[in-house]
Amino acid sequence: MFDHPFSIVLTILVHSLKTAEQTLQLQRQLNRYDVILYDDFGIYPMLAMLGQHYNLHDFIETHIGAVINYDREHGTQLLPTLKTYLACQGSKQETAQQLYIVRQTLYHRLNKLEELLGKDFMSFERRVAIECALLAYELGLVQGEQKIGLFST
Repeated sequence: MFDHPFSIVLTILVHSLKTAEQTLQLQRQLNRYDVILYDDFGIYPMLAMLGQHYNLHDFIETHIGAVINYDREHGTQLLPTLKTYLACQGSKQETAQQLYIVRQTLYHRLNKLEELLGKDFMSFERRVAIECALLAYELGLVQGEQKIGLFST
């Protein structure tokens, strides 16, 4: 831009304001009202920007749609189980503890997730795609659809 110190300060202030607005928007979308910095949102800002320009429905549907539909039709908790299992880096013991379920119940859910997502759902590429789809779904980036209770557990 300009080399004048005032313009540099103004540019920095405008950027700071935009970042603060994006942080507030993300906090609202995620129902997070604790003190949090923009940098703490990780990939959420990128997903939010994508969601402004594209309907991510097809991406979400491709990667976690089968699980969403199964939960809706059967009243199950596979989507929160999937999110927790991924957050626990695939640790079955920690996942069962965080979900307050016995390991046998977790094994049953993981078998159903493999059935719905494929046995390779923990491979690097599939896992990254599934995690991005979960985060986009959490942000509500599926236009015209009501989310199921993904993050209630």
